[in-house]
This record gives sequence, C-alpha cells and structure tokens, in this order.
Amino acid sequence: MAGLIAGILAPPLEDKQSWEWLLGALGVLALVMLWRMTRAQRTILPALLLGVGLGVMTAHLHSQPNPHINASDRLNAAAGQKQSLTGVVAERETRFDAIRLYLTDVRTANRLLIPQPDLLQLTLYRIPCAARPGDLISFTARIKPPTGSINPGLFDYGLWQRQRGVVATASAREPPVTLTSQDRFATARWRQSLSARIAARLPPEQRGMVEALLTGKRGWLDRSGRERLQSAGIFHLMAISGLHVGLVAGWSFFLLRFFLTLIPGWAARFDLKRPTALLTIPLVLLYGELTGWSLPTTRAAAMAAIFLIAIALNRAHQSWRALGWAAGLLLLWRPDQLTEAGFQLSFVAVATLLAVYTRPGPEVNPTLHQQSIDYVRDTPRWRRWLDKSGKFLLASTLVGLTTAPVAAHHFHQLAPWGFAVNPIAIPWVSLITMPLALATLALHSISDALANLTLNGMALTLQPLDALAGWVARLPGGWLRVSGPSAIGLGLALAALFAAFCAHALSAWRPAAGLLAITCAALLWPHPNPTPGRVQLTLLDVGQAQSALLRDPHGGWNVIDAGGYRSRYFDSGEGIISAALWRQGARRIKRLIISHAQFDHMSGAQRILRNFPVGQVWMPDAPHIEERYRAAMKKLETLARANGAAVRYVAAGYGQQEASGISWRVLHPGPNNQWRDSNNASLVVEAQFAQHKFLFPGDIEEEAEQAILARGEIQPVTLALAPHHGSRSSSTQPWVEALTPQLTLFSVGRLNRFRFPDAGVVRRWSQSGARIVRTDEAGGITLISDGAQWCVTTTAQWRRAWRLGSPAAPDFCSTGADESPSSPLAAR
Repeated sequence: MAGLIAGILAPPLEDKQSWEWLLGALGVLALVMLWRMTRAQRTILPALLLGVGLGVMTAHLHSQPNPHINASDRLNAAAGQKQSLTGVVAERETRFDAIRLYLTDVRTANRLLIPQPDLLQLTLYRIPCAARPGDLISFTARIKPPTGSINPGLFDYGLWQRQRGVVATASAREPPVTLTSQDRFATARWRQSLSARIAARLPPEQRGMVEALLTGKRGWLDRSGRERLQSAGIFHLMAISGLHVGLVAGWSFFLLRFFLTLIPGWAARFDLKRPTALLTIPLVLLYGELTGWSLPTTRAAAMAAIFLIAIALNRAHQSWRALGWAAGLLLLWRPDQLTEAGFQLSFVAVATLLAVYTRPGPEVNPTLHQQSIDYVRDTPRWRRWLDKSGKFLLASTLVGLTTAPVAAHHFHQLAPWGFAVNPIAIPWVSLITMPLALATLALHSISDALANLTLNGMALTLQPLDALAGWVARLPGGWLRVSGPSAIGLGLALAALFAAFCAHALSAWRPAAGLLAITCAALLWPHPNPTPGRVQLTLLDVGQAQSALLRDPHGGWNVIDAGGYRSRYFDSGEGIISAALWRQGARRIKRLIISHAQFDHMSGAQRILRNFPVGQVWMPDAPHIEERYRAAMKKLETLARANGAAVRYVAAGYGQQEASGISWRVLHPGPNNQWRDSNNASLVVEAQFAQHKFLFPGDIEEEAEQAILARGEIQPVTLALAPHHGSRSSSTQPWVEALTPQLTLFSVGRLNRFRFPDAGVVRRWSQSGARIVRTDEAGGITLISDGAQWCVTTTAQWRRAWRLGSPAAPDFCSTGADESPSSPLAAR
C-alpha cells in the first residue's frame, strides 16, 4: 500500500526520459534495499516495487485524455449556441427552485452530441416537467461545458461534474416535450417513483433528509439544513456512505443467518457465517443500485464486499489485510480519490474502528476463538452489555478525534458537540431509522399502504434528530470555523496515523505511541505563504462576479469585494472566499472593502464577517443611490458592527498608511457624491507597495471615469482590474491611456450571459501594452511582488505542480524577474 500511494503521488511522467529515470531509480533502490535488508525483510521489496510501479502506471493512465471526461470537439463547437435537441432522461432530481434532468444520447437533427454513458445536465427553473427516466424528450437550450470556479486548492465543481459523467450543462426556458417512453433506466424510474411517494406523503421540511437517505438525492436538503447537521457533527448520517452500506450489510447478514439457522441441522453441521457472507454481497450491491451508485456508495459497497469475501474465505480475522485490499483496489480504479475528503474520512474511520474492535497481536491467532467462547460463558450479560457500551463510546470518540483533522482541512469546520451527539444519533439511526428505511425500499413496489406506513415512521424518527441538530447549532461553539492543517501536514499525519495503527495491530506499543506523537506534530506543519516582505494579490475566480485578496508583507489579509454565487445550496463567501483564506492559514481580516452594494460584489460579505474577525469595513459614501442598494449597505453595516468591525463610509481623499509598507488611497466617489447609479458610485481604491500600484475600480463606467480623470486622481499603475468586468460602457480610451498598466485582469464568468468582456475593451487594454489575464480562461490569478518586480501564477500552472508538493513556476514575470520555481519571488 505504501508503494502504491508513493507511485500515485510521484511526479507525472510525460516523456520517455522520465520513464527511464523512474526505472533506473527503482533499480538503484532495489539494489540498496537488497544490500541493507535482512533475508526476512527482503520479502517486502517485491511488493513495495510492485506498488510503486502500479501507482505510477494508474496515475499516468488516469491523467490521459478520456472521452468520457473531456468534451468532444463537436460538443465544444456547439457550446453557447441555441439549438433544438433531443435526449433520453437517465435520472431526475427535484430541487427547491428547479428540476434537473440528466440526459444521454443527446442529438441535434443530424448528429449525436452526447453518447451514453456521458450526460447532459438540463436545469428547468420554475418550469413544470413530467418527464421521467427512460423518456425521450425534445427541448431548446444553449449547452456549455460544466464549469465552476477554478482556484488553487479549492473544490472544482466543473471537474466534479465531469467525474460524474456530466460533460455539458444547459437550462431551458420552456417545458421540454416528451416524445416517447422507453424501457431504459428502470432502476432510475423506480427511484423517481419513490421520490414521488416521498413528495406526496411528506412536507418539504421533512422531505430533504428522508429523500437523501432513501434515494441519495439531496435536492431538498439546502445549505441551512446541511450546516445545521454539520454543526452537530451528524451530517454523515444523512448522506449514503460507509455507515449506511455497513448497516445494510449488517442487518442483511443478521437476518440471512437467522433464516439459515431455521433449516434443520444446518447450524450444527456448517459454519453459517461463510454462506451468509456470500448471500449478503448481492443485497449490498442491490442497495447500491437502488440508491444510484454515487462515489461514496460505490466506495463503501466495495469495502463491504471485500470484508464479506474475507468472511466467506474464513479470513475474518485478517481485517487489516482486507482494509488494505479495499484501499488498493479503489485507488487503482480511481487514483485521484487519494486526496479526496470522502476517501480519507472513510478509511480513517474504518481503521480507527478496527483498532478498537480487533485485538492486538498476530492476525492468525488460534486461541482467539476459544477466548471469545470463554468470555461469553463466564461473563454476566449485564457486564457484556456494559463492555460493549464502553467500547462503542470509545470508538465514537476516537473516530471523531481521528477524522477531525481531515474534516478541518477539507471543510474548515470542527463540530465539538458531535462527540456528545453521535453516541445518541448513531444508535438511533442504526436501530430505528435505517430498518424503517430498508423496509420502505423493500415494500415500495409491493404494498402502498405498508410502504406509506414505514415511510411515515421513518420521517417521525428523523424529526428528533433534526430538532437536536438545530438546538446544538445554536450552542456556543456550534459554528466553529478553522483553517485546518496544511495539505503537507495532513498527508504526513495520515501516514503516521496508519503506521501507528499497524504498530498497534502488532502489539508494538512504543512505536505506536511515538507514531501518534508524530501524527500530532505533523498537523502543525505551516501553510504555504509568500516569502515575508512581499505582497500577494489573488483575483479569485468567482464566476461573473469579483473578489480579490491582498496579503501584505506582514501577513495581514485584505478582501476587496466579496461577490460570487449564492443560492440555497452554495455561498461563494463560504465555499470560495473564506476557503481560499483558510487554505493559506488566514485567521483574521484587516480590511473588507465593498466597492458597491450589488450582488456580484458583496454576496459573500456576510459569510466573511461570520467566519473571521474583521478589523475594518469600507463602503462608498453614496447617499443618493437606489434605495434597495442603500438598504443592502445598511444591513451589511449592522452585521459588521454586531461582529465588532469598524465601519467606514469613505470617499476620495481618504487613505491609510500601514506599517507593513502598504498605503491605501480612495479615488472615488468624490467628496460631494451625487451619483444615483450604484455602479458609478463604486469605491475606487488604489493600493501601493514600493514601486507597484494596484487599482481596484469596482463597476465604474464612462461617466465616473471622466469624473476621476477630471480631478487628476489617476496616475500610471502596475496592475489594474478592468472596470465593470470589461463591459462596453467602461474602460474608455482616456482611462486606459492614463493608467497604462503592465497587467490588466478581467474578472468574468465562463460563457456569461452578458458576453463580458467586450472584445473592443480587451483590444484597447492590449494595445496600451498591458498583459491581459482573464479568470474565465486562467481561473484564479495570483501576483507576488517584492515592490520592484512581480510574477503571476494562474490556477492552470498551479495544477501542473500540485503532485510535486513544490511551488508552481510562474506563468510570466515582469522584465528581469527570476521566473524559476525556486525563486523567492515565485514562492507561494
């Protein structure tokens, strides 16, 4: 396993010379190990080298272009064009405000665009639709590749969609027309009929949790509901994953073994565990099929099947080997899982449970079975129940402790109350809710009356859990946000933790204790940051919105605008801006600057104020703008003051000089602000560090540009953000000529409906001599400056270097700057 992981994390092999170097290095390693190792230890060498080779091979194969992950040329050519299409519904999901249809075999009148198994995600906002899985429908829409925000180290929604098989997305404004009904996708149709039963029987506030548990669909589980469960530490109970698959396997095993004991003479003649394990595997696979084979379900079903095979082969005592086989096979199937939260949480939790519930010592222990018999015979029942309860509490606590660093790294949240809630919630769901859920699945196609009865009972059992989660979320510490350990620190900690588990399994207590100490120490590994004395400016990819982060030479953080997506399911202030700050170890914000009160520049501000202590909030002194925008600014001011931030309405002439060497200057709006348009009343701020100036103009348009130029406020700058996302109404010729920047950044969404940036505006900036970088093409953009020279790194370049664990080489630098990855200027 160690060799496999090392091979997956090795640098990608892109040419013949790289492969030659790998083979040579493995040969040298083999010779050194053969020379230094004992005869007994040399048996490890072939397995280690085989693991490294398999890891490198599988990582290389999965890094190659895949027709099911990368959209075809004909699909790219059709992107953005309004077309009449047909497709077969493969899956349907209903949400609060929309219906999502997942279509395959999508065609135009004369060609196939998306063949099976690839999918098109068609979203219908507030449009009725009766189509079910298996129906052939026609519709009119503009399709585009699945995209989301692309920022270094953050969740990539577009990549996640492509991994699920979604190669294109679209939305329609008119209801699709059902042409024919086919017999395909019978399981998905069955799942949709179960969703329809849930919708008919339960109110919306109960539907989300029930549907998530029964079908794996989370369309009715919105952001507030998820956060309530996360604060209580029990969200894992509402997502079909290892616990639920394990419960299905456990209940199925128990019932099947009970029925086999009813056959006369079988219990005395046979070891019924072995045939029962084999009979349980199809039921686990059936559960996965009924719930949709999501990645967590697939992973959990594979793990359960391997453990059941071990029981069938009379190898139940070799549980650690079974865990290793499960991890190895899953990584060979999809090596990118290694860095995913679900994979790490699953195996850390299972390894912790094995450490608690399996006895230390050799896995093949002939006295183990007899000791178990003696324990049952000689120990009173009440004592056995007490021992089991103590072990369960210990296991629950240890699982919480060992998975907390993983959750903190990926989700930046700790749930301290989960240690108290889980010992109550897990038995409740395991012994009451899940049996009713399985009964509902079994009865759905047999008896409407009985299925409705078990469904209502299941919903009733979830109400106390939801109420408990809501109460816990309001307690002090219920919302605890942290930056979490760094990626390197978490990797080292997980490696040391699994080594400690192995030492424990071999009764090597001192090495186990030492490795646990190393685990704790590794979690303190620092987050990557620029070299002290340099400024880092990051323009985040937040779609058709804007948000920038500026880290000063002393490590203080400033947020300039906080726009992005916000819906019932996602908030960019949480999932992008705060996450980017946490990833770099930020703990407080010195200054939050909101250029104006429009959604695309301030939608995430509330989450930033909730997640971080904020020193100052700057907003434009604009008393005459539209009432709805003044109300939004007033609401933000109230929230900021309630969280201890100093609120300042600033205008031209205001400035601050920091000890870090950064000076801030407000250029607009003017002191007698009469602007009635929120865009033209935007705050225009200039930040200067040594010889470099950075201009943040908000959404000003031609009129405001002329006013600023007339006041003589503008001087040449190093970097300028294009005003109003590069719209035609901004970036006039006089404005561009006055700034003459070396670098111009555009914050725009991919294939956005406004068609920003305007081609003429881009040409104007380019002709002025500025280097153009756009978030819709490059993702998040990071500039690092020492005050004299600067270097820019985009997300695409960062991705090419992530495996090496080293700084990404910059895409380009100012004249004379050192562009090597080892340059202090390029260090991230």
